[in-house]
Amino acid sequence: LSIISFDNTPVVRFTQPEWLSKALPGEATPVILDKAYVDPEADQLNRLAGELIALRMTVDFNAMGLLGTASLADAIVVVGPLAELSVVEVLEMGEWALGGFTDKMERRGLDLNGLTEALVVVNHMAPDCQAPSDLARVAAPR
Repeated sequence: LSIISFDNTPVVRFTQPEWLSKALPGEATPVILDKAYVDPEADQLNRLAGELIALRMTVDFNAMGLLGTASLADAIVVVGPLAELSVVEVLEMGEWALGGFTDKMERRGLDLNGLTEALVVVNHMAPDCQAPSDLARVAAPR
């Protein structure tokens, strides 16, 4: 189960679902990962990785019809530095930044801490895409 990858290369991978509970939440200061991790524990992952794992799981479960009624991947963020990006675009930007490719993040005026905080906001959107405080435009129901 690869949770985070960029350019089709796994960065964080879990061999068993129970390892997720050991890995989350990530505890360290957000940094670019310098190696791939298999079955990491929370002290090995940083907050950015933890937020990305949570968002990846939510988006994937939503796409499988297990969470919510509207497409979370297609919801558009309407506030903050990620405004006008879809949730899936935010997820992709974060995965690439975690792997060391930070240009998209930097063009939006974000550093790793800022991106992590923006992901916290996206992660707090309800699975049915009814975002509190009008954080996102809702995609059409499935």
